[in-house]
Amino acid sequence: MRKRTSLVFSLAAVAAISSTTRAQSLLSDVRAGTGPNAAPLSDALPLGSLGPIAIFRGSDPLGGSRIWRTDGTDAGTYPIAELWTIGAPFAHVWNGSLYFFSASGLTGPFGLWRTDGTRQGTVLLKDGLQGVSGTRVFDSGPTGPLWFFANDASTGAELWSTDGTPAGTQVVVDMLPGAGSGLPWPSTLGAPPELCAVGNACYFAARTTSGGPLQLYRTDGTPGGTVGVSTGPGGIKAHAMEAIGNLMIYAAEDHSGAGSTLYRTDGTHAGTVQLMSPSFGVLFHAKVNGRYAFNMASSTIGNELFVTDGFTVQGIVDLNPGLAGSFPRDLTVVGNTLYFTASQPTVGRELYRTDGTFLNWSLVADLNFALPSTTFGTFGAVGNALWFTTNTGGIGFEPWRSFGTAPTTNVVADLLPGSGSSNARNFVACGSGALFVADAGGTARPFFSDGTPGGTRALLANAGLSSDPRDFASSRGKAFFTANDGAFGREPWVTDGTLAGTSQLADTVAGPGGIPATNFVTFRDETWFVANSALWRSRGTPATTTQEFSNLLQGGIAATADALFLATPTGVLRSDGTLAGTTALLNTTQPPTHLIAHGNRLVIAVGSGSSTMEIWTSDGTPAGTTLLQTVPGVPAQVIGQAADESSAWIACSGRTPSFPFTIHTQFLLHVDAAGVGTIVRSVSSINSLPGPFVRDPVAYLGECWFVDDSDDELWRTNGSAPATLFADLRPGALGSLPRDLTVAGSLLYFVADDGSTGTELWRTDGTLAGTFALDATPGSGSTQVTELFAAADGETLVFARGSASGLEVWQTDGTSLGVLAVDVRTGAAGSDPVFGAVAGTTLVFVADDGSTGREPHTLPLGPLAAVLAHPYGVPCGHPGGSRPHVGADGLPRVGNLGFAFTLRDAAPLQLCGIFVGVGRIEVPTPAGCTLQLDQVGLPFTFTDASGAARVACGIPNDPYFLGFALAAQFAAIDPPAGPGLFTLSDGLDVLLGR
Repeated sequence: MRKRTSLVFSLAAVAAISSTTRAQSLLSDVRAGTGPNAAPLSDALPLGSLGPIAIFRGSDPLGGSRIWRTDGTDAGTYPIAELWTIGAPFAHVWNGSLYFFSASGLTGPFGLWRTDGTRQGTVLLKDGLQGVSGTRVFDSGPTGPLWFFANDASTGAELWSTDGTPAGTQVVVDMLPGAGSGLPWPSTLGAPPELCAVGNACYFAARTTSGGPLQLYRTDGTPGGTVGVSTGPGGIKAHAMEAIGNLMIYAAEDHSGAGSTLYRTDGTHAGTVQLMSPSFGVLFHAKVNGRYAFNMASSTIGNELFVTDGFTVQGIVDLNPGLAGSFPRDLTVVGNTLYFTASQPTVGRELYRTDGTFLNWSLVADLNFALPSTTFGTFGAVGNALWFTTNTGGIGFEPWRSFGTAPTTNVVADLLPGSGSSNARNFVACGSGALFVADAGGTARPFFSDGTPGGTRALLANAGLSSDPRDFASSRGKAFFTANDGAFGREPWVTDGTLAGTSQLADTVAGPGGIPATNFVTFRDETWFVANSALWRSRGTPATTTQEFSNLLQGGIAATADALFLATPTGVLRSDGTLAGTTALLNTTQPPTHLIAHGNRLVIAVGSGSSTMEIWTSDGTPAGTTLLQTVPGVPAQVIGQAADESSAWIACSGRTPSFPFTIHTQFLLHVDAAGVGTIVRSVSSINSLPGPFVRDPVAYLGECWFVDDSDDELWRTNGSAPATLFADLRPGALGSLPRDLTVAGSLLYFVADDGSTGTELWRTDGTLAGTFALDATPGSGSTQVTELFAAADGETLVFARGSASGLEVWQTDGTSLGVLAVDVRTGAAGSDPVFGAVAGTTLVFVADDGSTGREPHTLPLGPLAAVLAHPYGVPCGHPGGSRPHVGADGLPRVGNLGFAFTLRDAAPLQLCGIFVGVGRIEVPTPAGCTLQLDQVGLPFTFTDASGAARVACGIPNDPYFLGFALAAQFAAIDPPAGPGLFTLSDGLDVLLGR
């Protein structure tokens, strides 16, 4: 009767929760701050484009000068790094990241940084480096590293290279050993130094003695592979460099004193050839359609536009017949088109275009018709359009856009109405338009434009002080994350979904410094993480968060049921959580970058992003740790991973130079429960590969599902046979472009475009009949859907969707697109949500409500979809005895036959048992703990040598059990406490859900 009463009360409580209205709320303004919601930005300068977003430097009223990202909306404009850039910073986009020189404070030293547009992806590669002033500070070829000029205290100004990792960022060769500079820095030549990547090599000019002559060098990135190219004519003051095939074309002065001329080189003395007679030099140059286009004075046609393939030189057109010359300049390449300005006697200076071949040119537009000339400002390539500034029509210097013809060449907007000039400049791609800077209000303001007057506006920044929560993980029924409260820096935090239960776990770095990031894992029913070179453990409160041991360098962390695994720069450690129980598992010469746990095994990737990568498998012992695969490449890297209890899948790519070709190889490796590796998908190509052929891999129905770039469709493999196409949702060459594969309960969700419904949210149950679009906009219209997230590992999918309120929080059960779960930021702007983790029955996510900045918010979940396994109370021990703790292995989901109760910290090799009842019935004891009454005992077992035990308790796949609230407690014999005595663990709340 009592059990039934407890069950009735439990189900009644569940029903009461179900009937309440779900409403999100701000969990905590972790970094409180005041200020206007829409603050103007100043001192702006675009740094580069990363596809849908652009990175720029800007100042706001509260934070000063920082590095910002924007997607062209105010909600998507926020700082990603508290860094300072002085003057015009040097920046370059390579391999999906932006590289730039910046300082960590107004007086701090400069360093080389890399960002992918997120805070967690903004990392310092090398401290103490400053960019060397030049027309080209960075350059990269199709197969080699990123080359750059930098100056530091120990080597002076020299050539450096990076593979995108701190370990792979190094000086190539110290041409002038010591603090002296092998590069002409500060420049004394009247022209700054240049570098040029050709294939996997780099050309640059340097000197080897103080005050000595410059020589042109070619390097493969090693001191031994750095050789002089030419000491004769063309060997000094090389500039205007471009890679044309396997050649490098450049301008340089010859030794006769007759002037500057054009050269080609293949990297050898014999292969360095003068292409033209000396003249006044190259002032403007560009590479278009595999040719080197440039302007230079000619003895026959004057200063006109020429082109060369490295062997023959040809004039494109004589726009100003005779020797007067049209003086082409402002060369800007957009796709396969070269734009330039030049002067003709009949129209003056106007805008022209060419594809770089003889007589294939045209006048784009006579913008100042019937007037002598048009005055142009700056130019930029954005997508397939030319953006530029010009002063015409009495509106001053304002932004224009052209698609190459007079009708498609129009003013974008008159940002400073009247004859005044906004001087728009620094155009870079941003989403569906351009980010640029224009003068407004006496300062440089960032603007976004889609190319129309109505779609052009100054960007505003949310000046609320954001704590920027990230690194989320669910553990022990709580949500763990890192955040910056402005006082202690970025530190680990925890929440149970309530304000009272939200707190900073520890100050791992004394003062405001904080940690860059960390991962949280659950091991033996405790939460573990690495911070400030130390291993920490926590039971979800500040009082139970302790440092176990230090002297670790920051690295990855993973856990199986048997052990913790810690990545260090020199290998992987296996640990039971104590210093004495921590031993070396694998020693490596490169840092491990990926630890992938599956069941009781571990897959280790060593050296991802470097010249050679290794894939290892381990059963947790040194003897059982073996090498599966070696991946050569420049770089070799992991491009995707997935795992379940029995298998791991890891997608890798590599590039092998084989002159004159480069072999690109990508493959998907399956590792089974025995550690056997099988390649289930592989593709190779010569010289070029459009991108990763495996994208968004996920483990679903015991298989690996992924997107294959060969046809941009959904594929799957069970690991025992080659991968196969699941569904050709959009027949033909285009493909449906699936993305964001996310498993929620029994369904797999993704975003795709089948060509008829537009881009929509899709679902599948693993069958073709159960695969269809959840179409929000019937017809061919698309729905903006991002950030798919499985709420509480149940049947509910939560996602961000564009609506009249911007990107907000939506949800679906797979039968329809779903409903707006909450409008966090009311009005036209969205809150730009990013979903974090689940704390009990509450979803914790990050959003901007328009006033507090990006802070943690909560959304109650349906109790039948939620699961919970949360310890409470304290163990019931005896003086001198053990104090055991209860936990759970897996989530208490209906249908999870692998669910089990776990015990740790009990006496070793002793009899123990778990007692489970419906609802809590607690009796206090004199020892200060509680005894659970009216419970049913499961089969007894024995603890192992470490005092741990596991009792399986599979949960039937029966909806009748949904919402059951259980309580569990272990009892274990404890000889140290006395003959026949036993101890009780703490309690465990269990809520059964989907």
